[in-house]
Parts: sequence; structure tokens; C-alpha cells
Amino acid sequence: MDIRLMLLMTIMLLSGMTRAQEATSLKKMNIGDQVPEFVLTSLINYPMPEMKLSDFKGKLLILDFWNTGCTSCIESWPKLLKLQKQFKDKIQMVLVNYLQDEKAIQPLLKKWERIFGQKMTLPIACNDKRMYEFFPHQGVPHVVWIDANGRVKHITDGLHLNEEKIQKILDGETTTIYEKTAGHMDEVKFHKPLFLNGNGGSGDQMVYSCVISKYVPGIGPTTQYYNKKDYALGVLTNASLIRMFRDLFGRGIDKYGAPLLLPYARIILKTADTAAIVSFVNGNFRYENLYSIQTLSRQKASEAKIKQRMISNLEQYFQVKTSWAKQKMKSLVVSRSSSPITAYTEGERLLNANNSQLAFNKITVQEFLDKLLSNTKYWYEFPYPVVDETNFEGYLGKVSFETDFSNYRLMGKELEKHGLKFSLEDREVDVLVINDDK
Repeated sequence: MDIRLMLLMTIMLLSGMTRAQEATSLKKMNIGDQVPEFVLTSLINYPMPEMKLSDFKGKLLILDFWNTGCTSCIESWPKLLKLQKQFKDKIQMVLVNYLQDEKAIQPLLKKWERIFGQKMTLPIACNDKRMYEFFPHQGVPHVVWIDANGRVKHITDGLHLNEEKIQKILDGETTTIYEKTAGHMDEVKFHKPLFLNGNGGSGDQMVYSCVISKYVPGIGPTTQYYNKKDYALGVLTNASLIRMFRDLFGRGIDKYGAPLLLPYARIILKTADTAAIVSFVNGNFRYENLYSIQTLSRQKASEAKIKQRMISNLEQYFQVKTSWAKQKMKSLVVSRSSSPITAYTEGERLLNANNSQLAFNKITVQEFLDKLLSNTKYWYEFPYPVVDETNFEGYLGKVSFETDFSNYRLMGKELEKHGLKFSLEDREVDVLVINDDK
């Protein structure tokens, strides 16, 4: 046999053995584990189509799991690019999207670069489902920190991904990090009292309970209200007091199951220490300000009654009182423009909104505004109450355009073509006032 052919066959055999060994060695990685040799494939923004995790030994390797449906993931891109530039070759960030291939990702990258004037240069690993076997998780962003020796250092959410945490890890300093525990959510039985003898014990003997706890790592933000045959349940987990009141005083859920929260702009804080009841203080996320509450009754109760109980318990523990009031405020008024409203004529119901594109059909003005206010950081922290003065009771028709969602004026210009107009004007609106009650 030709020596070159024998050499080629040997190389192919060894390559196949390596791949087979790699496949059989896949297992869930835990904190402290040594990450085995692993090849990331289908790469974007990298000189080669593949990379080995071991190529980055000596650096802090940060794997940021994401997908195109995660708005908060995409909103973090400018921050990630800035951190990579700041720490240079001391770290390497890699975006990992195991659900979607390059064909699905490239259009988003081009659109993002075109609208926001910034190029995504971080390596992106696409459509490699083996990464999920290594690092299973229940939501994104999901961040895996691998130290310079190739060991899993931390597994966190995206809020820990900041300059302070990276610098302390590089310096070998101790830093407080709340680890994500994959699968923990599935182990929690929300229809039984939480945090009692491992979530159960004698809980079945209780006829009514309310539990308020500090932040619990491993449980994601959860909202549940149930009125079952033998119990009535209300649960809000790992949220600030403001976030809890936004839910409890909101308008329930929309047709897609998303909560219709009370907008921040309709809350007036008159407490002495407002920094203790919000999530962010001076741009820093405060885990110590997160709490969970669960009320459980063995008698049936309406959702309104369940919420009333939860509000009362929160007011008692945090020593605050809530009340509705009328107040004149600068508001974003939605009215009709000089163009006719694009009304619904045909087609399926559609409501898509992301950082750069809006598309809807067969929806009401209120549904459009609800989606807007819950979509991006810019809108759900919008400083002005939104007031609908269109008096349009029908369905809006096919509308689709690209724009920068973090600028209401730009969006308003596009909407004017379809009969809607944005303007800042003074209006008397209903607001929730939160006072101290000590």
C-alpha cells in the first residue's frame, strides 16, 4: 500500500478516535471541575472554523450562552465588547448559541451593526448542542467562568459579568458571587410552603402560611397565582420590593402569558431609604435587595384576593404603605397623526418587537403599548407615563419597520406614517405612592 495512503488513513483513524473519546467524555460540568479537551465548531468572528477550549489556558475564559430571542443578552453586547477591550489578552469572551446556526445569527449581527453602528467582534460558537450537555441551564444569559488552569470557576447569570468581578477574579481576590444551580427550579414545589424542612416537612398540615425570605440562589424570578380545588397560592421569587409591587398592582398577564407590570413611571417613592427596595443602586445590582414571598391557603381564593394578602404581608414586613393618587406629570401621549391609522384588513395575528425591529398585525393599541413597555431596558424603565388618547378601538393592521428602539422620537417618526403620534405633554395620571409606615 502507498505510504501516503497509509499515513492518511492513520490520521483519519486517530481523528475519529479523538472525536469518539470527546463525545463519550461529555458530562455536566460543575464548579471546580477540570474542563476536558473540547472543540467548539461553527465559529463566527474567529480566524479558524474551530477552536479548542484548551487554546485559552492562561486566560480567564468566559462563555456567555445566549440566543436571538434574548433581548437582555443582545443589550449586553456593548458592555461585553468594552470589557474584552479593557482586559485585552487577560480574558477571552466567547458567545455560545447552541440552539441556532450561522444562517440564523448572521442577519441579526448585520442588523445590529447597521442600526447601532458597532461591530460584534467576539467569537460566536453556533449550533453546537454538545455545549448544553457540558453546561445545562434553564435560561439565558448563562455565564460560565473557566479559570486560567482550565477549571470551572463560576456559573452565574449575566449581572455578575462586570469590571469589578473580572478584576477580582484575575487578582485572586475573594468576591461574592451567587452561583446558578441548574435544575434547582425543578426541585422546588411551589404548592407547598417554601424553605420548611427542605420545602416540605409538615407543610401539609398548614391551613394558611406566608413566607418571606432573602435571596435564594438557584431559583429564578417566578410569578405564580393559582386558585385550585384545595389551595390558593401566590408566589413571587427573587425580586425587589418595587418589582413585587409592580406585579401585584399590574394588570395580570397578556395573551402570551407575560406579566403586565405597573410601569416604573407610575410609581412615586416617598420612603426615607429608597435604595433598600430597588434592584439597582448607582448602576450596581444589589442581590441583598431581593426577596421571595409565598402565601398559601387551604381555602379557595380569587387572584385579586391572593394579591391583596401578599400586598398586606409585604407592607407589614417592610413597614411601608401603598395608595393610589392622581398626579399631574409629563407624559408620553399617544394620539393620532395626520395620516390615517393603518387598520387591520387581513392576515394572522403578529406582535414582534426587539432592539431594532417592530412588526405587528391584528392587535389593539393597548396590546402594542403593553409590548413596548415590557420589551427593552429603555422602555420598561421609561421615565414618563404612557397615555393612550387615540380612541381607536379596532385592530391595528400590518406595520413593519426597523429603528432604534432606545429612542422614542425615532420610533414616533415611523409610527406617524401609520396614524399614531408620540408627544410629551402634561397629563393627570394615576400613580402608586409608596410611603414609610413606621
